Amino acid sequence: FMCQAQVLNRRDFDMLRWCPLASVGTDAPDSRGNSRWMVFANGTLSITQVDLEDRGQYLCTAANPHGAARLLVTLSVVAYPPRITGSRWQLLTAHSGKPVTMKCKAEGRPSPTVSWVLANKTYISDSLAGNNKVHVETDGTLIIKEVTVYDRGLYTCMAKNPAGTDKLIVKLQVIAAPPAILEEKRERVEVMMGENLKLPCTVEGNPQPTVHWLLNAKLFLFSNGTLYLSSITSSDSGNYECIATSSTGSERRVVSLMVQHRDTLPKIATASEEMTHLNFGDKLLLNCTATGEPKPRIIWRLPSKAVVDLHFLHANGSLSVHQVKLLDAGEYMCVARNPGGDDTKLYKLDVVAKPPVINGLYANKTIMKVTAFILFLRDRIMSGQRGQNTCNSAFPLKSANVKLQKPVHPMEALTLSLQPQLVHTKVPLTSRVYNEPPLLLSST
Repeated sequence: FMCQAQVLNRRDFDMLRWCPLASVGTDAPDSRGNSRWMVFANGTLSITQVDLEDRGQYLCTAANPHGAARLLVTLSVVAYPPRITGSRWQLLTAHSGKPVTMKCKAEGRPSPTVSWVLANKTYISDSLAGNNKVHVETDGTLIIKEVTVYDRGLYTCMAKNPAGTDKLIVKLQVIAAPPAILEEKRERVEVMMGENLKLPCTVEGNPQPTVHWLLNAKLFLFSNGTLYLSSITSSDSGNYECIATSSTGSERRVVSLMVQHRDTLPKIATASEEMTHLNFGDKLLLNCTATGEPKPRIIWRLPSKAVVDLHFLHANGSLSVHQVKLLDAGEYMCVARNPGGDDTKLYKLDVVAKPPVINGLYANKTIMKVTAFILFLRDRIMSGQRGQNTCNSAFPLKSANVKLQKPVHPMEALTLSLQPQLVHTKVPLTSRVYNEPPLLLSST
Protein backbone atom coordinates (compact mmCIF):
# COMPACT_ATOMS: atom_id res chain seq x y z
CA PHE A 1 0.00 0.00 0.00
CA MET A 2 1.27 3.48 -0.88
CA CYS A 3 0.93 6.24 1.73
CA GLN A 4 2.83 9.44 0.85
CA ALA A 5 2.56 12.61 2.99
CA GLN A 6 3.37 16.12 1.69
CA VAL A 7 4.78 18.77 4.10
CA LEU A 8 6.00 22.32 3.51
CA ASN A 9 8.93 21.91 5.82
CA ARG A 10 10.55 18.46 6.13
CA ARG A 11 11.59 19.29 9.65
CA ASP A 12 7.96 19.57 10.61
CA PHE A 13 7.26 15.93 9.58
CA ASP A 14 6.91 13.89 12.71
CA MET A 15 5.46 10.38 12.08
CA LEU A 16 3.90 8.05 9.50
CA ARG A 17 2.41 4.76 10.58
CA TRP A 18 0.15 1.93 9.38
CA CYS A 19 -2.25 -0.14 11.39
CA PRO A 20 -5.14 -2.47 10.63
CA LEU A 21 -8.43 -1.17 11.93
CA ALA A 22 -8.83 -4.21 14.11
CA SER A 23 -5.88 -2.92 16.13
CA VAL A 24 -5.93 0.84 15.65
CA GLY A 25 -2.99 2.52 17.32
CA THR A 26 -0.62 -0.40 16.67
CA ASP A 27 2.25 0.29 14.38
CA ALA A 28 3.03 -2.14 11.61
CA PRO A 29 6.37 -3.94 12.26
CA ASP A 30 9.29 -2.42 10.47
CA SER A 31 11.81 -4.14 8.24
CA ARG A 32 14.00 -5.03 11.21
CA GLY A 33 11.54 -7.63 12.43
CA ASN A 34 10.78 -11.11 11.12
CA SER A 35 7.13 -10.41 10.34
CA ARG A 36 5.55 -10.62 6.93
CA TRP A 37 4.79 -6.88 7.27
CA MET A 38 7.34 -4.31 6.18
CA VAL A 39 7.05 -0.45 5.96
CA PHE A 40 9.49 1.22 3.61
CA ALA A 41 10.95 4.71 4.07
CA ASN A 42 8.56 6.21 1.57
CA GLY A 43 5.59 4.95 3.61
CA THR A 44 4.76 1.88 1.55
CA LEU A 45 3.41 -1.14 3.48
CA SER A 46 4.40 -4.58 2.10
CA ILE A 47 2.77 -7.88 3.18
CA THR A 48 4.33 -11.12 1.95
CA GLN A 49 2.41 -14.35 1.44
CA VAL A 50 -0.99 -12.82 1.95
CA ASP A 51 -3.63 -15.17 3.33
CA LEU A 52 -7.24 -14.81 4.34
CA GLU A 53 -6.31 -13.59 7.78
CA ASP A 54 -4.72 -10.48 6.23
CA ARG A 55 -7.94 -9.24 4.63
CA GLY A 56 -9.60 -6.08 6.04
CA GLN A 57 -8.98 -2.28 6.33
CA TYR A 58 -5.59 -0.71 6.95
CA LEU A 59 -5.14 2.88 8.22
CA CYS A 60 -2.12 4.99 7.31
CA THR A 61 -1.56 7.98 9.62
CA ALA A 62 0.85 10.87 8.95
CA ALA A 63 1.24 13.35 11.82
CA ASN A 64 3.31 16.39 12.86
CA PRO A 65 2.84 19.21 15.39
CA HIS A 66 0.52 21.00 13.06
CA GLY A 67 -1.91 18.10 12.64
CA ALA A 68 -2.48 14.66 11.17
CA ALA A 69 -3.64 13.09 7.90
CA ARG A 70 -5.11 9.63 7.45
CA LEU A 71 -5.53 7.16 4.58
CA LEU A 72 -7.87 4.15 4.80
CA VAL A 73 -7.11 1.15 2.58
CA THR A 74 -9.32 -1.95 2.25
CA LEU A 75 -7.58 -5.28 1.45
CA SER A 76 -9.60 -8.09 -0.11
CA VAL A 77 -7.93 -11.53 -0.29
CA VAL A 78 -9.24 -13.77 -3.04
CA ALA A 79 -8.99 -17.54 -2.17
CA TYR A 80 -10.70 -20.72 -3.41
CA PRO A 81 -11.12 -23.70 -1.11
CA PRO A 82 -9.59 -27.02 -2.21
CA ARG A 83 -11.59 -29.29 -4.45
CA ILE A 84 -10.60 -32.90 -5.10
CA THR A 85 -11.43 -33.87 -8.64
CA GLY A 86 -13.56 -36.93 -9.15
CA SER A 87 -15.69 -38.85 -6.69
CA ARG A 88 -15.29 -38.34 -2.95
CA TRP A 89 -15.73 -42.10 -2.39
CA GLN A 90 -13.84 -44.83 -4.19
CA LEU A 91 -13.65 -48.62 -3.95
CA LEU A 92 -10.33 -50.15 -4.94
CA THR A 93 -9.63 -53.87 -5.30
CA ALA A 94 -6.07 -55.21 -5.48
CA HIS A 95 -4.39 -58.60 -5.50
CA SER A 96 -2.12 -59.48 -2.63
CA GLY A 97 1.53 -58.98 -3.47
CA LYS A 98 0.86 -56.36 -6.16
CA PRO A 99 1.49 -52.58 -5.95
CA VAL A 100 -1.44 -50.19 -5.35
CA THR A 101 -1.77 -46.57 -6.53
CA MET A 102 -4.36 -44.15 -5.07
CA LYS A 103 -4.65 -40.79 -6.86
CA CYS A 104 -5.78 -37.63 -5.07
CA LYS A 105 -5.67 -34.56 -7.35
CA ALA A 106 -6.85 -31.32 -5.72
CA GLU A 107 -7.43 -27.78 -6.99
CA GLY A 108 -7.62 -24.51 -5.06
CA ARG A 109 -6.17 -21.07 -4.47
CA PRO A 110 -3.67 -21.09 -2.98
CA SER A 111 -2.62 -24.59 -4.04
CA PRO A 112 -3.73 -27.05 -1.38
CA THR A 113 -1.43 -29.46 0.44
CA VAL A 114 -2.34 -33.15 0.23
CA SER A 115 -1.91 -35.68 3.01
CA TRP A 116 -3.17 -39.21 3.67
CA VAL A 117 -4.45 -41.08 6.69
CA LEU A 118 -3.76 -44.78 6.20
CA ALA A 119 -5.93 -47.70 7.26
CA ASN A 120 -3.81 -48.10 10.40
CA LYS A 121 -4.39 -44.38 11.26
CA THR A 122 -0.87 -43.40 10.24
CA TYR A 123 -0.52 -39.84 8.86
CA ILE A 124 1.68 -39.36 5.81
CA SER A 125 2.27 -36.63 3.23
CA ASP A 126 4.78 -35.74 0.55
CA SER A 127 6.66 -33.56 3.03
CA LEU A 128 6.85 -36.37 5.59
CA ALA A 129 9.17 -39.25 4.85
CA GLY A 130 7.36 -42.50 4.34
CA ASN A 131 8.95 -45.94 4.35
CA ASN A 132 10.07 -48.54 1.87
CA LYS A 133 6.49 -49.75 1.47
CA VAL A 134 4.30 -46.60 1.51
CA HIS A 135 5.00 -43.07 0.27
CA VAL A 136 3.21 -40.02 -1.21
CA GLU A 137 4.25 -38.45 -4.50
CA THR A 138 4.44 -34.66 -4.94
CA ASP A 139 1.12 -34.69 -6.81
CA GLY A 140 -0.60 -36.34 -3.84
CA THR A 141 -0.65 -39.91 -5.19
CA LEU A 142 -0.35 -42.62 -2.53
CA ILE A 143 1.69 -45.70 -3.53
CA ILE A 144 1.77 -49.00 -1.61
CA LYS A 145 4.28 -51.62 -2.69
CA GLU A 146 3.31 -55.30 -2.46
CA VAL A 147 -0.01 -54.86 -0.71
CA THR A 148 -1.09 -57.53 1.78
CA VAL A 149 -4.34 -58.41 3.49
CA TYR A 150 -3.16 -56.35 6.45
CA ASP A 151 -3.32 -53.20 4.27
CA ARG A 152 -7.05 -53.44 3.59
CA GLY A 153 -9.31 -50.76 5.05
CA LEU A 154 -10.21 -47.07 4.62
CA TYR A 155 -7.71 -44.51 3.31
CA THR A 156 -8.49 -40.77 3.62
CA CYS A 157 -6.97 -38.10 1.38
CA MET A 158 -7.15 -34.54 2.77
CA ALA A 159 -6.53 -31.44 0.63
CA LYS A 160 -6.05 -28.22 2.64
CA ASN A 161 -5.45 -24.54 2.01
CA PRO A 162 -6.39 -21.41 4.00
CA ALA A 163 -9.78 -21.39 2.37
CA GLY A 164 -10.80 -24.85 3.54
CA THR A 165 -10.43 -28.63 3.34
CA ASP A 166 -11.65 -31.34 1.03
CA LYS A 167 -11.57 -35.11 1.59
CA LEU A 168 -11.48 -38.30 -0.46
CA ILE A 169 -12.14 -41.72 1.07
CA VAL A 170 -10.80 -44.87 -0.61
CA LYS A 171 -11.80 -48.34 0.57
CA LEU A 172 -9.10 -50.88 -0.27
CA GLN A 173 -10.02 -54.54 -0.66
CA VAL A 174 -7.23 -57.11 -1.00
CA ILE A 175 -7.89 -60.37 -2.82
CA ALA A 176 -5.84 -63.17 -1.31
CA ALA A 177 -6.03 -66.94 -0.91
CA PRO A 178 -4.12 -68.76 1.83
CA PRO A 179 -1.58 -71.40 0.78
CA ALA A 180 -3.02 -74.79 -0.10
CA ILE A 181 -0.95 -77.98 -0.60
CA LEU A 182 -2.59 -80.30 -3.12
CA GLU A 183 -0.91 -83.54 -1.96
CA GLU A 184 -1.87 -85.51 1.14
CA LYS A 185 -1.06 -83.67 4.34
CA ARG A 186 0.41 -86.81 5.94
CA GLU A 187 1.89 -89.60 3.84
CA ARG A 188 4.06 -92.67 4.39
CA VAL A 189 6.52 -93.60 1.63
CA GLU A 190 8.69 -96.72 1.40
CA VAL A 191 11.64 -96.92 -0.96
CA MET A 192 14.45 -99.39 -1.56
CA MET A 193 17.98 -98.39 -0.72
CA GLY A 194 19.91 -96.99 -3.67
CA GLU A 195 16.82 -95.77 -5.53
CA ASN A 196 15.96 -92.16 -6.37
CA LEU A 197 12.86 -90.44 -4.99
CA LYS A 198 10.82 -87.31 -5.79
CA LEU A 199 8.56 -85.87 -3.10
CA PRO A 200 6.17 -83.32 -4.68
CA CYS A 201 4.74 -80.39 -2.77
CA THR A 202 2.39 -78.54 -5.14
CA VAL A 203 0.93 -75.36 -3.69
CA GLU A 204 -1.68 -72.80 -4.63
CA GLY A 205 -2.42 -69.40 -3.16
CA ASN A 206 -2.61 -65.67 -3.75
CA PRO A 207 0.01 -64.38 -3.49
CA GLN A 208 2.05 -67.34 -4.70
CA PRO A 209 3.36 -69.13 -1.59
CA THR A 210 7.02 -69.95 -1.09
CA VAL A 211 7.90 -73.59 -0.43
CA HIS A 212 10.69 -75.15 1.60
CA TRP A 213 11.36 -78.56 3.13
CA LEU A 214 12.53 -79.42 6.62
CA LEU A 215 14.33 -82.60 7.64
CA ASN A 216 15.31 -82.87 11.29
CA ALA A 217 15.43 -79.07 11.53
CA LYS A 218 17.62 -78.87 8.41
CA LEU A 219 16.24 -76.61 5.69
CA PHE A 220 16.04 -77.48 1.99
CA LEU A 221 14.83 -74.88 -0.53
CA PHE A 222 13.27 -75.79 -3.88
CA SER A 223 11.60 -73.30 -6.19
CA ASN A 224 9.04 -75.71 -7.67
CA GLY A 225 8.20 -77.39 -4.39
CA THR A 226 9.55 -80.85 -5.31
CA LEU A 227 12.17 -82.48 -3.11
CA TYR A 228 14.53 -84.83 -4.97
CA LEU A 229 16.60 -87.47 -3.18
CA SER A 230 19.21 -89.44 -5.10
CA SER A 231 20.98 -92.68 -4.15
CA ILE A 232 18.96 -93.09 -0.99
CA THR A 233 20.67 -94.67 2.01
CA SER A 234 19.38 -95.78 5.38
CA SER A 235 20.41 -92.42 6.85
CA ASP A 236 17.75 -90.72 4.68
CA SER A 237 14.95 -92.27 6.74
CA GLY A 238 12.85 -89.81 8.71
CA ASN A 239 10.05 -87.26 8.53
CA TYR A 240 10.17 -84.72 5.71
CA GLU A 241 8.03 -81.61 6.23
CA CYS A 242 6.94 -79.31 3.40
CA ILE A 243 5.95 -75.79 4.49
CA ALA A 244 4.15 -73.33 2.19
CA THR A 245 4.00 -69.73 3.42
CA SER A 246 2.66 -66.43 2.13
CA SER A 247 1.37 -63.19 3.57
CA THR A 248 -2.03 -64.84 4.03
CA GLY A 249 -0.89 -67.79 6.15
CA SER A 250 0.87 -71.13 5.93
CA GLU A 251 0.22 -74.83 5.39
CA ARG A 252 2.40 -77.90 5.81
CA ARG A 253 2.60 -81.53 4.76
CA VAL A 254 4.64 -84.34 6.37
CA VAL A 255 6.09 -87.33 4.52
CA SER A 256 7.44 -90.24 6.59
CA LEU A 257 10.17 -91.94 4.59
CA MET A 258 11.10 -95.56 5.33
CA VAL A 259 14.18 -96.91 3.55
CA GLN A 260 14.05 -100.66 2.89
CA HIS A 261 17.34 -102.54 3.08
CA ARG A 262 18.32 -104.48 0.00
CA ASP A 263 21.13 -107.03 0.37
CA THR A 264 23.89 -106.42 -2.14
CA LEU A 265 26.92 -108.60 -2.77
CA PRO A 266 30.18 -107.45 -1.24
CA LYS A 267 32.54 -105.65 -3.58
CA ILE A 268 36.16 -104.95 -2.71
CA ALA A 269 36.56 -101.30 -3.67
CA THR A 270 40.09 -100.42 -2.51
CA ALA A 271 43.03 -102.80 -2.50
CA SER A 272 46.83 -102.74 -2.44
CA GLU A 273 49.08 -104.05 -5.19
CA GLU A 274 48.82 -107.79 -5.75
CA MET A 275 52.61 -108.28 -5.37
CA THR A 276 54.60 -106.68 -2.56
CA HIS A 277 58.37 -106.89 -2.00
CA LEU A 278 59.72 -106.07 1.47
CA ASN A 279 63.01 -106.38 3.28
CA PHE A 280 63.28 -108.43 6.42
CA GLY A 281 61.99 -106.37 9.38
CA ASP A 282 59.90 -103.92 7.31
CA LYS A 283 56.26 -103.16 8.07
CA LEU A 284 53.55 -104.62 5.85
CA LEU A 285 50.27 -102.81 5.20
CA LEU A 286 47.64 -104.38 2.95
CA ASN A 287 44.52 -102.32 2.20
CA CYS A 288 41.18 -103.99 1.63
CA THR A 289 37.94 -101.98 1.88
CA ALA A 290 34.63 -103.25 0.57
CA THR A 291 31.10 -102.04 -0.13
CA GLY A 292 27.85 -103.92 0.20
CA GLU A 293 24.60 -104.02 2.12
CA PRO A 294 24.75 -104.91 4.88
CA LYS A 295 28.31 -103.72 5.38
CA PRO A 296 30.69 -106.60 4.67
CA ARG A 297 32.96 -108.09 7.32
CA ILE A 298 36.65 -108.28 6.36
CA ILE A 299 38.48 -111.57 6.99
CA TRP A 300 42.18 -112.20 6.25
CA ARG A 301 43.68 -115.58 5.48
CA LEU A 302 47.40 -115.59 6.18
CA PRO A 303 50.07 -117.84 4.68
CA SER A 304 50.10 -119.58 8.06
CA LYS A 305 46.89 -120.43 9.89
CA ALA A 306 48.48 -119.27 13.15
CA VAL A 307 47.25 -115.96 14.57
CA VAL A 308 49.71 -113.93 16.55
CA ASP A 309 49.53 -110.48 18.11
CA LEU A 310 51.91 -108.99 15.56
CA HIS A 311 49.09 -108.90 13.03
CA PHE A 312 46.62 -106.06 13.33
CA LEU A 313 43.30 -105.65 11.53
CA HIS A 314 42.21 -102.00 11.27
CA ALA A 315 38.63 -100.75 11.35
CA ASN A 316 38.62 -100.19 7.59
CA GLY A 317 39.73 -103.78 6.97
CA SER A 318 43.43 -103.08 6.36
CA LEU A 319 45.96 -105.62 7.62
CA SER A 320 49.30 -104.57 9.09
CA VAL A 321 52.24 -106.78 10.06
CA HIS A 322 55.07 -105.25 12.04
CA GLN A 323 58.62 -106.43 11.24
CA VAL A 324 57.92 -109.07 8.64
CA LYS A 325 59.96 -112.29 8.70
CA LEU A 326 60.62 -115.01 6.20
CA LEU A 327 57.71 -116.98 7.62
CA ASP A 328 55.37 -114.06 6.72
CA ALA A 329 56.12 -114.44 3.02
CA GLY A 330 53.45 -116.07 0.91
CA GLU A 331 49.86 -115.49 -0.15
CA TYR A 332 47.39 -113.32 1.72
CA MET A 333 43.70 -113.41 0.91
CA CYS A 334 41.21 -110.67 1.82
CA VAL A 335 37.64 -111.94 2.10
CA ALA A 336 34.72 -109.45 2.20
CA ARG A 337 31.67 -111.30 3.50
CA ASN A 338 28.03 -110.50 4.20
CA PRO A 339 24.83 -112.60 4.01
CA GLY A 340 24.75 -112.04 0.26
CA GLY A 341 28.11 -113.73 -0.39
CA ASP A 342 31.87 -113.19 -0.56
CA ASP A 343 34.35 -111.21 -2.58
CA THR A 344 38.04 -112.08 -2.43
CA LYS A 345 41.35 -110.49 -3.29
CA LEU A 346 44.69 -112.33 -3.37
CA TYR A 347 47.99 -110.69 -2.43
CA LYS A 348 51.54 -112.04 -2.55
CA LEU A 349 54.36 -111.01 -0.21
CA ASP A 350 58.04 -111.59 -0.91
CA VAL A 351 60.45 -111.05 2.01
CA VAL A 352 64.13 -110.54 1.20
CA ALA A 353 66.67 -111.49 3.94
CA LYS A 354 70.48 -111.89 3.90
CA PRO A 355 71.81 -115.30 5.12
CA PRO A 356 73.70 -115.26 8.47
CA VAL A 357 77.51 -115.30 8.50
CA ILE A 358 79.62 -116.60 11.43
CA ASN A 359 82.92 -114.85 11.80
CA GLY A 360 85.48 -116.86 13.84
CA LEU A 361 89.13 -116.47 14.85
CA TYR A 362 91.74 -119.12 15.92
CA ALA A 363 93.91 -118.92 19.08
CA ASN A 364 93.18 -118.82 22.73
CA LYS A 365 90.72 -115.88 22.76
CA THR A 366 87.02 -115.38 22.88
CA ILE A 367 85.39 -115.18 19.47
CA MET A 368 82.01 -113.89 20.70
CA LYS A 369 79.75 -114.34 23.65
CA VAL A 370 77.52 -117.40 23.57
CA THR A 371 73.92 -116.45 24.17
CA ALA A 372 72.60 -120.00 24.02
CA PHE A 373 73.00 -123.27 25.80
CA ILE A 374 74.49 -126.44 24.27
CA LEU A 375 72.89 -129.81 24.84
CA PHE A 376 74.64 -133.01 23.68
CA LEU A 377 72.49 -135.72 22.29
CA ARG A 378 74.94 -138.12 24.01
CA ASP A 379 76.09 -136.86 27.39
CA ARG A 380 79.07 -139.28 27.71
CA ILE A 381 81.72 -140.53 25.27
CA MET A 382 83.24 -143.93 26.05
CA SER A 383 86.97 -144.67 25.75
CA GLY A 384 87.96 -145.86 22.36
CA GLN A 385 84.97 -144.39 20.63
CA ARG A 386 85.64 -142.42 17.55
CA GLY A 387 83.28 -140.62 15.23
CA GLN A 388 80.97 -137.59 15.21
CA ASN A 389 78.85 -136.49 18.14
CA THR A 390 76.03 -133.94 17.58
CA CYS A 391 74.64 -131.33 19.97
CA ASN A 392 71.78 -128.81 19.74
CA SER A 393 72.25 -125.09 20.27
CA ALA A 394 68.97 -123.55 21.44
CA PHE A 395 68.23 -119.79 21.33
CA PRO A 396 65.33 -117.82 22.84
CA LEU A 397 63.49 -117.75 19.51
CA LYS A 398 65.54 -119.94 17.18
CA SER A 399 67.80 -123.04 17.25
CA ALA A 400 70.84 -124.38 15.40
CA ASN A 401 72.67 -127.70 15.13
CA VAL A 402 76.35 -127.62 16.01
CA LYS A 403 78.69 -130.55 15.21
CA LEU A 404 81.86 -131.03 17.26
CA GLN A 405 84.56 -133.20 15.66
CA LYS A 406 87.43 -134.42 17.93
CA PRO A 407 89.36 -137.64 18.47
CA VAL A 408 88.17 -139.39 21.63
CA HIS A 409 90.79 -140.07 24.37
CA PRO A 410 90.18 -142.27 27.39
CA MET A 411 88.80 -140.55 30.49
CA GLU A 412 88.90 -137.15 28.76
CA ALA A 413 85.76 -135.02 28.74
CA LEU A 414 84.95 -132.20 26.36
CA THR A 415 83.20 -129.24 27.92
CA LEU A 416 81.42 -126.31 26.29
CA SER A 417 80.28 -123.47 28.52
CA LEU A 418 78.14 -120.43 28.16
CA GLN A 419 80.98 -118.30 29.49
CA PRO A 420 84.30 -117.97 27.63
CA GLN A 421 87.01 -120.31 28.99
CA LEU A 422 90.22 -121.95 27.88
CA VAL A 423 90.20 -125.54 26.56
CA HIS A 424 93.63 -127.12 26.02
CA THR A 425 92.52 -128.98 22.98
CA LYS A 426 91.72 -127.17 19.75
CA VAL A 427 88.10 -127.89 18.71
CA PRO A 428 87.01 -127.34 15.12
CA LEU A 429 83.43 -125.88 15.25
CA THR A 430 80.96 -125.87 12.41
CA SER A 431 77.31 -124.81 12.58
CA ARG A 432 74.30 -125.38 10.39
CA VAL A 433 71.64 -122.63 10.68
CA TYR A 434 68.00 -123.29 9.82
CA ASN A 435 66.57 -119.77 10.17
CA GLU A 436 67.28 -116.14 11.01
CA PRO A 437 68.49 -113.81 12.53
CA PRO A 438 72.28 -114.51 12.39
CA LEU A 439 73.39 -116.77 15.24
CA LEU A 440 75.76 -115.61 17.94
CA LEU A 441 78.10 -118.50 18.98
CA SER A 442 81.45 -118.61 20.74
CA SER A 443 83.94 -121.30 21.75
CA THR A 444 87.49 -121.47 23.09
